[in-house]
Amino acid sequence: GGGSSNAATALWAANQLCNGPASDEDLVEWGGELGSDVSFFFSRGTAFCTGRGEIVTSVVPPLETPDGSFWIVKPEEGCPTGKVYGNLGLKPGEELPGEDPVKLRDAMVKNGISQDVCVNDLEKPAQKVLPKLEKIKEALRANGFSTVLLSGSGATTFAHSKDASADPRDALKGKGVGIEDMYVAGPLEFVTREEGGWYAK
Repeated sequence: GGGSSNAATALWAANQLCNGPASDEDLVEWGGELGSDVSFFFSRGTAFCTGRGEIVTSVVPPLETPDGSFWIVKPEEGCPTGKVYGNLGLKPGEELPGEDPVKLRDAMVKNGISQDVCVNDLEKPAQKVLPKLEKIKEALRANGFSTVLLSGSGATTFAHSKDASADPRDALKGKGVGIEDMYVAGPLEFVTREEGGWYAK
């Protein structure tokens, strides 16, 4: 959500500079007009989003950073959103098959993140656009990262290990994915925001 988070931050800051005439509900609505993911950032940090992503239901309290280590990995190459969605092969009005998102959300809230509840229907289509993404996931899964998933339409992958000392760079070395040109950040902490404030640790 790089561009989306920037747009949300600018919208929130403009509202603050004008002494806050708009409510969070207004910002959610306006954010949805700017982009599908913008509205999410007006949640508390964990949310269940439907529609295009602009219908936001905050999960309260937000999820806490899981024990162990949490990282993000992004190859130098981008992943064009239009091509990724095109690879879904859906007809207008056709819904995706698969598990009930509400059940996945409830299981995540109850038990925390795991590979079983972290599902992204865009992952396979994105891997067709950028095959390196599949190699990244396979290498991380094979080397101690129990939860690995593409974020959105790519090209960033997030990875969680129960081992606090785990480092994805060790897992990716020698796997033919060009780690020298890859952006790797971590270990990271989840961020949240209080009502009326913006994101902070």
